[in-house]
Amino acid sequence: MHQLIYVDSVVFFAQGLHRRRCIVPGPFGVAGYAQPCFPPTACDLALPAFEAMKRKNEDDTNWHSWENMQSDWDDVMLKFGTGGSRAACSVLLRMSSPVFNSMLSSGMREAQNRTIQVEVATKEDFEIFYNLLRPGAFRADKVTQHNVEALLTISEYYQVGFLKHACEDQLLRLPATPDRLLQAENMGLKRQYARCARALAKQCMQEDLEQLRAASPTALMAVATAMRKLLQEDEPESRILKAATLDVRVRRGPDWKWHNQDEEGLGMTVDGTDRAPGWVIVEWDHGLRAKYRVGAEGKYDLRLVGRVTSVLVQGAGGVGDSCNGRYHIEGCFNGKPKFKKQGGSAIMYYAGRWKINHQDSTTGWYYCYPDCDVPTPPTGHWSTQGYSNGDADPAPTVQLPVQDETTTADAS
Repeated sequence: MHQLIYVDSVVFFAQGLHRRRCIVPGPFGVAGYAQPCFPPTACDLALPAFEAMKRKNEDDTNWHSWENMQSDWDDVMLKFGTGGSRAACSVLLRMSSPVFNSMLSSGMREAQNRTIQVEVATKEDFEIFYNLLRPGAFRADKVTQHNVEALLTISEYYQVGFLKHACEDQLLRLPATPDRLLQAENMGLKRQYARCARALAKQCMQEDLEQLRAASPTALMAVATAMRKLLQEDEPESRILKAATLDVRVRRGPDWKWHNQDEEGLGMTVDGTDRAPGWVIVEWDHGLRAKYRVGAEGKYDLRLVGRVTSVLVQGAGGVGDSCNGRYHIEGCFNGKPKFKKQGGSAIMYYAGRWKINHQDSTTGWYYCYPDCDVPTPPTGHWSTQGYSNGDADPAPTVQLPVQDETTTADAS
């Protein structure tokens, strides 16, 4: 006659460890149960604690609370760099953290000595962390502003994802500061990073920017980018391009839905045979050409930058150093405007591609912008392609002067 036996297993979910009981029919007994009770990352646990947790008989009176049984399952010793030690359950550690799982794998020193050195936390802080790993013990409100720093450090180091996420949730409720932004960058907290960058863009002081500049140029750039987006959002209605005006500079506008087609840069409206009413064609400085809404579907994808009357060249090196400076329109060449450097002889002109020459001559060049046929000089990083002497590096960056970016074109 077949007997019924009970098999207990422990399964790890985001909230911690959960006991699962199932009934297994058959005369083979628990020893014949072929399938492991633990996920593949922890199937090699040939430990007394594992056996204690996975087997129970049909009489459930021997199943005690975690608090009563944890001393029976504690089979490793944690030693803290700041002093003190405590016993812990290796099953709980391994199923909560891939780092602990690796440490306690066969052949590792920690597995052989049954001892783990903890350097990233005090005994007191680790106690809070460890208690949150217990079955059913985790609640988001147990992560507070008083322990979030320690828990974030520990969960990041030991790669406990659900606890790290809870820490980020708590940080999102705290004031945004330069230190919080830098912390988010270092810990990979994407939501907190974006939130702090935008908050600092609204209210940061000069000393905040200096701190970010010294600590992380990337974080400083995130705040600067957020500032620019805020300025774009605050622009008046008159800056929205509402008609298919040609030969004006544009950037993404209020109804933009085209992902990163613009590479967050500038473009020029151009003519095209496939343009439908309510649409305009833009050629972006990086070369992509596409249609955008200027009234179609009741949407407006573009903001007006203005007509280009001057450009700024910066960063040219070597013999091309004299090309740096501000250029203004001075005539035309090949049907496009020709620009000349203010107070100098360098020019910017179009001849199959946009080029910069150190002198007022259209027969040579130091720098160019390949494969771009826009009506005015493209912004961004230029190239020395076609100039073979190798003494004009680095190539410059071309941009619109600040006042040109804030001057509205006449026709919109």
